[in-house]
Amino acid sequence: MLGWLADKPTAHGFRTDLWTAWRVADLIRQRFGVAFHPNYLREWLTKRGYSPQRPARKARQRDDAAVAGWVANDWPRIQKKAADDHAHLVLIDETGLFLNPLVRRTWALVGQTPVLDADGGHREKVSVIGGVSVSPAAHRLGFYFATEPGGYFTADKVVKFLRDLLKHLRGKVVVVWDRGNNHKGPVVRKFLGRNRRLRLEMLPAWAPELNPVEAVCGRG
Repeated sequence: MLGWLADKPTAHGFRTDLWTAWRVADLIRQRFGVAFHPNYLREWLTKRGYSPQRPARKARQRDDAAVAGWVANDWPRIQKKAADDHAHLVLIDETGLFLNPLVRRTWALVGQTPVLDADGGHREKVSVIGGVSVSPAAHRLGFYFATEPGGYFTADKVVKFLRDLLKHLRGKVVVVWDRGNNHKGPVVRKFLGRNRRLRLEMLPAWAPELNPVEAVCGRG
């Protein structure tokens, strides 16, 4: 029975890929004709090391072999090259923050759930670009960011962020970021040609977990 949980529920005839105690009970009844209460199954599964968990998202376009190859080969190469050149290593990413209040737990009377007023019709947001840096000698961490209220970080604005970054970091700089269109093209190539101490490296496609800036921005 525990082997079922290693499969996707859709492989056992369910419509979605979420296991619940009710579904496990239903499957036991279908396969063996035995009825178990879901509460009993929750306790039984907990004792065997299982717990209800929020699934991580993974893009269907992701190439796991390519990601593993980048981690095994490209990342050590990038780190070694940065160390050999005594270069700052900087990982950069962008995100958008919608201007609605965050929903967190708060104290209130039982049965009287608090209500936060929010404008469900607007799409106003603040775009943010951030970079986590590691210094070449002391390996100290730094964090640099810029905001763009109501707009997006186009290639021109990304280049402006890189220009400001180079003002703060002395010597060579290696930037590692994703393959977004605003990270390449003529504007970025022109800036790169004028700043020889800067080198750009690309993360594998659809692998946000490799960039620590994702965690800084609270995405997931």
